[in-house]
Amino acid sequence: MNIAIFSVVPFPFGTAASTRTRSLALGLQEAGGAVTVIALPSVGSPLPQNDGPLVPQHWRGITCYLNWRSGIPEPPKSSSIARNLANRLLKGRNVAPFIGEALGFLDDVCAKRKRFDLIILYNQDWKLGRSLAVLCRRYSIAFVQCFSERHAPGDYKLGFLEPHFLREYFHFFFIPRHCDGAVVISTGLKRMLPKYLHDRTVVVPAMTNTEAGGGSIIRKVEKGIFQVAYFGGGIRRENPKLLIDAATILGRTFPQLRVVLFGLLPEVLSHFTEDVSRKHLENSVRLRGRVKEEELQELFGATDAFVLPRFSDFSAQCSFPTRLPEMLLTGAPVIVSDVGDVGLYLEDAISAIFLRKCTGEELAEKIAFLIANPEIKESIGSCGRAVVDNCFSYRKWGDEVLSFFQTKILGGPMENEH
Repeated sequence: MNIAIFSVVPFPFGTAASTRTRSLALGLQEAGGAVTVIALPSVGSPLPQNDGPLVPQHWRGITCYLNWRSGIPEPPKSSSIARNLANRLLKGRNVAPFIGEALGFLDDVCAKRKRFDLIILYNQDWKLGRSLAVLCRRYSIAFVQCFSERHAPGDYKLGFLEPHFLREYFHFFFIPRHCDGAVVISTGLKRMLPKYLHDRTVVVPAMTNTEAGGGSIIRKVEKGIFQVAYFGGGIRRENPKLLIDAATILGRTFPQLRVVLFGLLPEVLSHFTEDVSRKHLENSVRLRGRVKEEELQELFGATDAFVLPRFSDFSAQCSFPTRLPEMLLTGAPVIVSDVGDVGLYLEDAISAIFLRKCTGEELAEKIAFLIANPEIKESIGSCGRAVVDNCFSYRKWGDEVLSFFQTKILGGPMENEH
């Protein structure tokens, strides 16, 4: 089966969407599909840079067409609402040349009968989705879309006027009727799709980031230090605050505790740096902004326990934490909120530690328990790691998704053309 994955995100490394795109491509490739990825290049991409647009390259057996001339749009760095809106609008214009060029490339390839059996869109953009749907109909190619999130207006500063929310809203409102099938990240998101798509939808919670996963991470914890890590932008400031509150409670009782928060957005980093200084927590709490993939592996390897708080709201019910399998794969226990589909794959006190209330006091109690019970900590970490192979392996999901495409979307098994 010849499959094209179209994604306006950096490849092969970058955002959470990059992780999902890469893992889906690797899974389908290893399952026997012939995969082509059309995307933007990662910052510091391992692929050689070229001056021409959409020149074919190869990464781990996958043919990649990357557009180097468009560059990588930087995320908004200002907390100003007006500047944030302007940056988001400019970001959309930055990738417009790539989208036009990539659609033209696909049209040309299909017109010359070097066609694909199926094209996957890994972006929730309704205009791009409509354009790809038209192209697929023209050449009788199956069209599948991936849905990885759904937000409420209250999740954004600008509410209904936030460009990202509008793109997402219109994507769900207009595009599904043009789909032959869908890949969604949660059962909650599947329920949001039109009923006619339910039998043509496969739920893929998350797939292991094989490049930064436990297979390539060297465990190197610092003696005499118990490091608890949170990784995320901190857009919801309740999450970083939760860890800082727990550090405040435990600081005197457990002087070996070190709480590390990394990947924070600039404005979040600035806000909590002041908060940590005001509470005199500089020795026990360390804050970091964006980190490179190599640093990420080092930080993961030095961590004794991860914290992944998620509040039970609309977006949490519709999404699934992409980094969760990566954390589990290190063998360190994960303290995670039992919201959405998390409970379908993990068990409390067996393969993870569940947060129920998401308060500083509750988190402090869970961390103190792990510090005081190192054998239980190791057992939970080992069980969590075993769950990855059974529930989050890209190889497992690659086989399942390819089989789903063959039987539900294309109507039966196909010859292996890989």
